[in-house]
Amino acid sequence: MKQSQVNDKDNLCMLQSQDVYGKEDYRMTRQTGCTEYSKSQSLCFDQVVLGSSQLLNNPDQQMDKYQNIWMKKIILIQSHYKGYLERKKYKNMKKWAKYRRNVILELIMTEKDYLNDLKSIINNVMIAAEQFKLLPENEIQITFSNLYQIYTFNNMFYGDILKQFCNYHHNSCFGHVLQKFIPFFKIYFKYYSDYKDYQIQNLRQTYPAFNDHLIILEKNNLFRGCDLNSFLIKPVQRLPKYALLLKDLVKHTWKSHPDYNNLVKTLQSFNSVTGQIDKQIENILRNQALFDLQKKFFDVLNENIVESTRNFILNESTYLLRQGQEELVELYLCSDLIVLSKKTQVDQEQINERLLEYCYLNENTILSDAETKSLIITLDLKDKDQNLIFLCQDLEQKQRLSLEFYKILSMKYEKFQSQNFSIQKELKNQPIRVFVTSISRGQSRMPFKTYAKYHVQVILNKQEYTIWTRHKILLKIQKSLKKHYKKEYLNDKDNNILFQDLIEKKLNKQNHDGRKVIVETFLETLLNSTYVKLAPDNYLQYLGLPQGFYQSDQNISKLKTLIDSESSKSSQDS
Repeated sequence: MKQSQVNDKDNLCMLQSQDVYGKEDYRMTRQTGCTEYSKSQSLCFDQVVLGSSQLLNNPDQQMDKYQNIWMKKIILIQSHYKGYLERKKYKNMKKWAKYRRNVILELIMTEKDYLNDLKSIINNVMIAAEQFKLLPENEIQITFSNLYQIYTFNNMFYGDILKQFCNYHHNSCFGHVLQKFIPFFKIYFKYYSDYKDYQIQNLRQTYPAFNDHLIILEKNNLFRGCDLNSFLIKPVQRLPKYALLLKDLVKHTWKSHPDYNNLVKTLQSFNSVTGQIDKQIENILRNQALFDLQKKFFDVLNENIVESTRNFILNESTYLLRQGQEELVELYLCSDLIVLSKKTQVDQEQINERLLEYCYLNENTILSDAETKSLIITLDLKDKDQNLIFLCQDLEQKQRLSLEFYKILSMKYEKFQSQNFSIQKELKNQPIRVFVTSISRGQSRMPFKTYAKYHVQVILNKQEYTIWTRHKILLKIQKSLKKHYKKEYLNDKDNNILFQDLIEKKLNKQNHDGRKVIVETFLETLLNSTYVKLAPDNYLQYLGLPQGFYQSDQNISKLKTLIDSESSKSSQDS
């Protein structure tokens, strides 16, 4: 009995020691990481202290428990991050909404200033020039173009935008208002084509009364320290300003905004309009360079180089080789013209420029040395005895100039070929015309015997040939056709005049006018038929026409000298 009590006390001490040490080990394993020894002690602690009812004997159940814990944490992190993104998005939308309002406000304010400037020009300059006869009517029309129509249109545009802005809120839509006016911006095209920045200066020099009027306006500070040109260029600068504001408005409008789709469509439509205007602006700048060249060099020579088909391309400083010497020149290259000048410095501020030479480029101009490694470019001008030899400053300049020369000459040659082809095609479709101008009597080899001599005019591609023929020759031609085209003669006898025996059976039985009609019809059908064109030599020889009759030059615009074949016919008759 005592022995059993001792054993129970020992077991209780062991359990107490296990309880104490187990708790400590369990705590240590949670802080420092589990080992095999601590896991076993922790398991013992769980069995004794927690009880078997809370013990998860299955490892899969333990894994599921930890996965559920971590899943809840991940979901919590995601929800916090999504909330952060939504708050950031809201802040951006709030910022964009404010920026969007500022863009529209800038459009309205700049439009108001723009209209005031246009109104000032119209009232103080254009209308004053008309009322007081400061300028002729044609000069007013050229200088101010359709400025009044532009002012009227923009005034309506400003009114609609301002009306829409009066009730502004973050979801206000302006796309439909802008889109309504996009097609009418094409009225700027005429102003762009008529605008010339040198026009006012010329008018001030030509018309003193107009110049005095502008001086008064400048003294009254109507142009705010600038001049009339700075106001007339405002319509040219206005459309690019619209494009920038519209791009900014689309950029700061979020995709869920009710105005987003309309603004995108408006921007696309406006870009298609401004794309055409950009080309016109580019042409204006190029034409301006042409006007500068005209004023600088060609007014003194009384030669006009400003043409609608001529465009300015580039200006380069390069070297010109003359008689083995290098000379630094200014090269002005146009679409069909080269202008060379030389600059000389008079003092530190003034530089004079004088014209050396100029020449026109055409389809006969040849570009040489463009593909070699040297810096030399040679232009072989067939119209001039001396070639132009350029020594470029570096390879980059050579490549640039060679490319431009190549483009110009290629376009010239293609245009020439196209025109030549169209002329040939047009002339090829024109039928050969034959006219009997008169009928006379010719003296035969037999004494006291004459024959009818038909004087004929043949017209091919604006070229005229004068020949004569007779019944005997025409009969030879008809018999030759029968001999060479027997099958066609039998099958096509009723439809083709060439095979109807007109010469043999009907010619000599007709009166004067009837003979002319038969000869004209027969020869015209003969020369236009494929039978003769396939093998024309014999028939052309019978008629006294040149062997190159069908291959004659078709580029002659005027009538050639008439070909008289009397001598060949006389020898044929003899």
